[in-house]
Amino acid sequence: MITATGPAAPALKAASLEPFETRVTCCWVQRSGPARWAITSPCPRTKPTSGLPVGATAIIPSGARATSSAEALPVTANATAVKTRNHLIPRDYLRSRSASSRPLGSTGGVAFERRSEMELCTSIDQARRRWDVLKHPFYQRWERGELTRDELAFYAGEYRHAVVALAQAAAAAGDREHAREEAEHVGLWNEFAAAVEAPLDREPTPETAKCAAAWSPDERFRALAVLYAVESAQPAISRTKLAGLVEHYGFEGDDLAAEYFRLHAERDLEHARAARKALAEAPPARRAELAAVAERALEANWRLLDGVERATA
Repeated sequence: MITATGPAAPALKAASLEPFETRVTCCWVQRSGPARWAITSPCPRTKPTSGLPVGATAIIPSGARATSSAEALPVTANATAVKTRNHLIPRDYLRSRSASSRPLGSTGGVAFERRSEMELCTSIDQARRRWDVLKHPFYQRWERGELTRDELAFYAGEYRHAVVALAQAAAAAGDREHAREEAEHVGLWNEFAAAVEAPLDREPTPETAKCAAAWSPDERFRALAVLYAVESAQPAISRTKLAGLVEHYGFEGDDLAAEYFRLHAERDLEHARAARKALAEAPPARRAELAAVAERALEANWRLLDGVERATA
């Protein structure tokens, strides 16, 4: 579906096409055949005979073929992607597709509104790679068996706040079964905390308090963004933690104290898929906001570990 906004912008429709998240602004989109669209920049001396008016915004469908002449967009000839200001433009949407489809009267560039052309969950996946906590020194020392028992205990007390916050996020997301499971997981974390003699009545560090706040939004789509961001990473993190506990810290793989990690190595795959599916319902206008919410949650997890290291140094 192609949608358009702007001065006198008509709604344009293309059957059986999924929305592509790039939004083109200050340009012309001229239909040149079924599922074909030529993207051109505005020319002050010429008015388009069809398509969008200057200043309109169009969402180009992923199945559509954007067409242009080599003269109009020469910069795309030898580029995988073209960067215009802060926007990355996929080459496939700019290269010439048909000699019979030429843009109207312009040889200028194309201006893209600042908005990621990637779908929301792809943006969150990239943020998760930027804040991959398995690369944090604390978890790397965990994996190598270099943490002291006191460090493990302090961590267990701090991270419990994040476990509680994630249960609150599941409740805000509106999935009662998931919310019930996450609430039960607090009890499983308490078993681990007891095994390492973690104090649970201590005030959280500032970093932990910020993480708990970032992980517990009270609005559905924000909660879903956090759940997808956090739970997509949990299987790998939980497997790494469990292996370290068994290999270096005297835990047995079937200990009740290790059940939290066994469970999250498996169940969160399903939870992440459910959150991803639900996020497809998020209004397109909120996707940048939700990606930022997710990234703040991921960064907050990293900072929580910073706080643990600072407090136990």
